[in-house]
Amino acid sequence: STVAVVINEHRLVMELDTGSIPSILSQKDWIKIGKPPLRPTMLSLICYSGTALKVKGECEVSVVYNEQQFILVITVVSGSGAPLLGLQWMKSMKIHVNA
Repeated sequence: STVAVVINEHRLVMELDTGSIPSILSQKDWIKIGKPPLRPTMLSLICYSGTALKVKGECEVSVVYNEQQFILVITVVSGSGAPLLGLQWMKSMKIHVNA
């Protein structure tokens, strides 16, 4: 399932991913939200198909969901895949997913 959020004043539809702890944004969408400054991360991510994702870094973003604003960290990866909303954000934003 998906959820619509506003990240740094840009509307994005994110896929809920209970298999991912961090939330993940493609480099293409990172450019779209204004290229907030990236900081290095030691995180290594493997996609469900087994391929490693090339992590560019992570950044803090302003997220609006359900008329509430959050400052959250998102991980930026190479490419143009769909944005994923992971468990850390679900917990912060109180999104409950029925398994």
